Amino acid sequence: MKEIVYLIGQISIKAKETYGWRERFIVYLTGKGYIPDKLEIIDPCSTEWNKTILDADYKTEPYLMKGAELLPTKDFNFVKRSSILICNLNQYDLEKPLLGSFFEIAWGWEWKKTIIGIHNGETNDILKKHPFIDQAVNVWVKNEQQAARLVERFFL
Repeated sequence: MKEIVYLIGQISIKAKETYGWRERFIVYLTGKGYIPDKLEIIDPCSTEWNKTILDADYKTEPYLMKGAELLPTKDFNFVKRSSILICNLNQYDLEKPLLGSFFEIAWGWEWKKTIIGIHNGETNDILKKHPFIDQAVNVWVKNEQQAARLVERFFL
């Protein structure tokens, strides 16, 4: 059976780490040869729209945000399609709340998806301890390498 992993977490053009952890997760597993025969990884940062906004100047080109209204239904379908959710709850851009991630966790919990949470314990630890999040996330790790090793060990 092919596993489908969806990478959940904050996405911010102000905090490049929101892209970096996803890239490192993918590199770890692709280096093991698990793609595409045993594993598909859905990285919401790899879309053309997302790549475009990374270099955009919204003060002079505000039209580039057009289409952001599609993100909730797009992400809803990504969660529905997946079998494993990797959920990074580190808040790299303190001005941007993790609202989308909370919706994705709730959808995953509703459909009994495996949810691996990433949290380094440095900021907003209350998020990790909240009963809604605590009961939805199956296991917590400190970084994307540990999450990738769990996927490798238990699902591949």
